[in-house]
Amino acid sequence: MPLEESDLTDAPLTDMLGACKGVLQKINRGDIYEYHYAGRSDRASVTHFFEALARLPLEDQQKCFDAVVAFLKGEGLGLEHIANRLIKAKAAVSISPDESLCSLVAEKLKMGCLWKKLSSKLKVPWAIMENIQEEERGDGEECCRKALKRWRESNGSQATVRELMSCLTDMGYGNINWYIMKKLKLVEREHIPQSVRSLHPDL
Repeated sequence: MPLEESDLTDAPLTDMLGACKGVLQKINRGDIYEYHYAGRSDRASVTHFFEALARLPLEDQQKCFDAVVAFLKGEGLGLEHIANRLIKAKAAVSISPDESLCSLVAEKLKMGCLWKKLSSKLKVPWAIMENIQEEERGDGEECCRKALKRWRESNGSQATVRELMSCLTDMGYGNINWYIMKKLKLVEREHIPQSVRSLHPDL
């Protein structure tokens, strides 16, 4: 999600926490609610809250997403534009990544065996990874590109941008997701945190 987008971060944190409270408690993540409820309600805190939700398993993310959208679309709240922004972003990441997006990810993970780590997260069989490595003679970028192609071919509509982004986050490479969101036109450069842009000047 483009967390620095002013529309999204202007959403009222306390009310969104209330909307998610039941879900978070049911999945034993009441700590997210408690931490943010006890904190501040400024824009940075809203960003931190969305980031905490993004680290949940996909199924739990969906439950929280539904709760937040239901709240934002509540009658008379004047927050429908925020809900619509979230729905648009969800649609964009619910499809299979195209070749150009896969090439972008492959270029960012070309060093060492990072492509194997991502492939493992995406449940690409080890035997296929070994074949790819032999065919591409260890070229990390080409290996990653081919592994992503096999993942898409094997999983069809289940191979989504969302799953790819989740795996990148789990790997500790969540900053690559900003490149993905920018390519999908979900975020403008000026809305990417300065802390991220300083580390990645090409964003």
